[in-house]
Amino acid sequence: MQKLVVLDAGGQYCHLIARRLRHLGIYADVKPCSTPSAELAAYMGIIVSGGPSSVYDDTSPTIDARILDLHKPILGICYGHQLLARMLGGTVARGEVAEYGLSRLAVITEDSIFRDAPKLSSAWMSHRDLVTSVPAGFELLAKTDTCPVAAMGDHARRIYGVQFHPEVAHTRIGNRVLKSFCVDVCGCDTSVWKPAKQIDALVEEIRFIAKGKKVFFFVSGGVDSTVAFVLCLRALGADRVEGVFVDTGFMRDADIQDILYLKEHEHANIHIEDAREEFVRLLRDVYSPERKRELIGEHFLKVHERIMENHFHGHQKEWMLGQGTIYPDTIESGGTQHSSKIKTHHNRVGTLLEMLSEGRVIEPLSQFYKDEVRQIGKALNVNQRILMKQPFPGPGLAIRCICSSDSPIPHPDPVLTNLAAGGGFAGSKVDLKTVGVKGDERSYQSIVILSSDGAFSDLESISTQITNQVADVTRVLYLASEDVFRPEEWYVRSGSYVTEERLSKLRAADSYVRRYMLVHHNALMETIWQFPVILLPLVNKRADWESVVLRPVDSVDGMTASFSPMPKNILTTIARRIHEDLNLHVFFDATNKPPATIEWE
Repeated sequence: MQKLVVLDAGGQYCHLIARRLRHLGIYADVKPCSTPSAELAAYMGIIVSGGPSSVYDDTSPTIDARILDLHKPILGICYGHQLLARMLGGTVARGEVAEYGLSRLAVITEDSIFRDAPKLSSAWMSHRDLVTSVPAGFELLAKTDTCPVAAMGDHARRIYGVQFHPEVAHTRIGNRVLKSFCVDVCGCDTSVWKPAKQIDALVEEIRFIAKGKKVFFFVSGGVDSTVAFVLCLRALGADRVEGVFVDTGFMRDADIQDILYLKEHEHANIHIEDAREEFVRLLRDVYSPERKRELIGEHFLKVHERIMENHFHGHQKEWMLGQGTIYPDTIESGGTQHSSKIKTHHNRVGTLLEMLSEGRVIEPLSQFYKDEVRQIGKALNVNQRILMKQPFPGPGLAIRCICSSDSPIPHPDPVLTNLAAGGGFAGSKVDLKTVGVKGDERSYQSIVILSSDGAFSDLESISTQITNQVADVTRVLYLASEDVFRPEEWYVRSGSYVTEERLSKLRAADSYVRRYMLVHHNALMETIWQFPVILLPLVNKRADWESVVLRPVDSVDGMTASFSPMPKNILTTIARRIHEDLNLHVFFDATNKPPATIEWE
C-alpha cells in the first residue's frame, strides 16, 4: 500500500499532520525522527514535523542524514523546515519577534507546492527561531512580515520546507499545500485511506487485547468515553463491559441526565457512585493547576480500585480499565518522544501510567481526534445528543475554578499601554497565571484585561499583538459586563481554592450561559466547538464579587483554536444578565490557541 511517513520531532501538531493526510485519502504512519533511513525506503514521501527545540541545542532531535540519499520527496514543517535548512547549508537564527497565531503569508513562487494558491493568505505560526538564508539550490517560495523565509524549495531534489503549519485548520491554504506535496510531488493516490473503514479493525483489536477479560469504564457522558464504551460493547457484548459514573461534584447540571440517557438507550450496565464530598475535600488549600489534576487523577484511581473491590469481589485481574483517551490527551501530556508537556491529563498520571505499562488499560480511540471520534460514533449509531456534545475535561469544573494563594493587583505595562491604546482600549496586566502553549512548549503566564471604547472587531488583532510583544502574557480578556476597568478597584482574592460555594457559582453561570444560548441563539451555539465558563478569584472592591470568563472557541480537533467572534450585542446581554442575576463580573477570553490553551488549567 502506498503511504507517507511523518517523522516526529516532538511538535504538538505532529499527529495532526498524519490526520490531515488521512483526510485527504492518503495513509500516513508516524515514526520517531531518529528512525534509520533503511526503515523509510518503502515510503513515497517523508514529512519532518515541528517541535519545541532549537536546532542549535546539543540535545535537539535530528534525522538520519542518509535519508537525503533515499531521493524521496521531503517536506519540513516549522522545526523540520529549520532542521533541513541547517543540514543542507542554510542558516537559522532567533527572530527578533516571535510569531504565535495567524500571520499574513505572501506567496512568491506559485509554481511549486503553492500551485494555484492566492498571493496573500493567513497562515498559522508558532515559532521564535527562523531560517535566515536558504541552502544552495533552494528557492524562496513565501514570506511573512517578520519571517523572511516562510517557505523554501529545491524542485530538482523535491525537498521543501515551510515555517508555518499547513496541518492546522486555520492555515487557509494548508490542505492545498499538503495535497500538492503528496499528489504532485510524491505521486500519491487520494483514494487509499477511508477512516470509516476502521471500525472493524478496532473491534478486532479490542477483542484481541481484552481476550478472556472484562472491561470496566469510568463513563462521563462525554463524546470520547461514550464512543469508547459503545465500541467495546459492540466488540465484547454487555456481559463483558460495565461502566461506573463517578459523581465527583465537579460535573455540570446536565451530565448525570446524559448518563441516564446512555444507560437506557444502549441497554448498558452503568452504576452511579456519589463521591462528591471526598473529591471536593481533596482540593482544600490546593492552588496549583498541575497538583489539582494529579490529585483528581490519582484519587479517581483509588475510587476505581475501591469500586472494583466492592463490586467485583477482589477479581481485579479479570478486568481491564477502558478509557476514552484520544490523541490530544497523549500529545499535550508529552506523550511523544520529544514533545513538551502542555498540561497533565487526568488519564496520564501515576497509577494509570503504571497500568498502561502493564498492559491493563485499553484505549481504543487513542489514535483518533475529536471529529474522527464523532464519525466513528455516528457509524456505531450513538445518539446525536451525545455525539454533538461539546468537549468537557475529565477533572470537570475543578480546573475551571481558578485558584490563587496570593493577591496580585492589576498594574500597567508600557508596551501593553501603547498596543492597547492603538486599538482604542485601556489595558492592565494581572499576574494571575494560566496555562498556554508557545512555540510547542508550555507557558505559564499572566493575563491582560482590556476595556473602554475599542472596536470589538479589532480584538483578535490587538490580542495577537499583545501576546507576541508583551512579556509573560498568555491571555487577553475583554471586560464585558461593565464599560470601564479601573485597575485600582480590583484585586485577586488570596486563599481562593475549590470549594462547594465556588463550584455552585460556576455551575450556575455555566448553566445560565448554556440555557440562554440554546433557547435564544441555538444556531450560533451549534457553530461553537467548545464554550468553557471559568470562575476567577478576580474581585471588584466595591461589590466584593468574583468574576467569570466566557471562553467560546472555534476548532476542528482541539489542537488549535480561535476564540469565537460572538456578536457584541449577544455577549453584552449575557454578561449583563449574569452580572445582575448571579452577582458575578463577566469577561470574554479573546485569545487563540496558541498562545493560550482552550482550558485555563
